[in-house]
Amino acid sequence: MLYYSFRGEPQLYGNTVRFAVPTDVAQKLGADNHPLPVCGEVAGVPFRGVLRRAEDGGWLGLAPTEASDIATLADREVEINVALDDEPREATIPWELTEALGQNIGAEPAWGQLSEDDRASYSTYIDEESDPYKRWKRAVHAAGLVRHGKRLEMDEST
Repeated sequence: MLYYSFRGEPQLYGNTVRFAVPTDVAQKLGADNHPLPVCGEVAGVPFRGVLRRAEDGGWLGLAPTEASDIATLADREVEINVALDDEPREATIPWELTEALGQNIGAEPAWGQLSEDDRASYSTYIDEESDPYKRWKRAVHAAGLVRHGKRLEMDEST
């Protein structure tokens, strides 16, 4: 596995932690408009996360379970090693998304046809938000996209 290293400062974002990723690192990893599964270490703490492309490089978002370990490093620059994550992922579905899929006719069967990576993208999209109202709104939006066979694009997840 080929790792790329850079230094960054953890930023709290909802109930997740994210890092700005330099343009050259994002390009080397192949980041595009779709969430890219990555893994690595932040200050020696292992993680699995998602890299999202941005105009000035990208954003590395960590799941809430891993974010709690790394949030204590806020306001400190740390060493980050990141690589493409080619290990299979099983998405943990937020309860809001489970409910929204059940209420949107046709969304549940379509969800069953998605790859684990696509499911993870939708789950991360909702998990990144801490406000309950906005989480529900994201879940309803995601269920509509799933029903119509559309992928979650970068501009929808910001």
